[in-house]
Amino acid sequence: MSDPLRLADNNLYPRVRATTLPDPTPSKTAPLWVPWHAGLSLYCVQVGEDGHERVITQNDLPQSLGIQDLFRLAVKNLDNTVIFNLNETDFAWNRIVSDGHEANALCLNRLWVWLVNRFDDDVCVALPAENEVLILPASDQENVTLLKAHAAKRYALAPTPLLETLLIYRKEGEWMQASEIRDQM
Repeated sequence: MSDPLRLADNNLYPRVRATTLPDPTPSKTAPLWVPWHAGLSLYCVQVGEDGHERVITQNDLPQSLGIQDLFRLAVKNLDNTVIFNLNETDFAWNRIVSDGHEANALCLNRLWVWLVNRFDDDVCVALPAENEVLILPASDQENVTLLKAHAAKRYALAPTPLLETLLIYRKEGEWMQASEIRDQM
């Protein structure tokens, strides 16, 4: 039996993962997850003092707390405790670096608002693996093409692949797949 979920602990975090289809007969021991976008889902984990992560299940969820509340708490903990850096690369794009939380940066809306304001443009995002988030202004079409090819190669090599396609974070505050934005132009 697992330890009960203690909400006083600030050790709950979201994890972005490629969506897997739920068991057709969900059980109380199945991981809690919510769909996010473009074939990705958010899971919630509890991180122990030793750094070991335990995926939260329905059994762990107190009756007084809904699934959305759990994920809001996990995202708040991520926002309050993890530092995200924007690093330049040898290519035309930038990289988000954060000690293993890179893909989880997708959960932090204020980070993406800051990026669209910084670039004064929609932001093109490659997320080929959980430890790799690459971005550049979406209007830089020549380099978007290069980023797409780079992301496909990295996806094929990744031990934990996430997305082979690109995402766009729009100035209006919405996520889209790169193909969706072309359809609207």
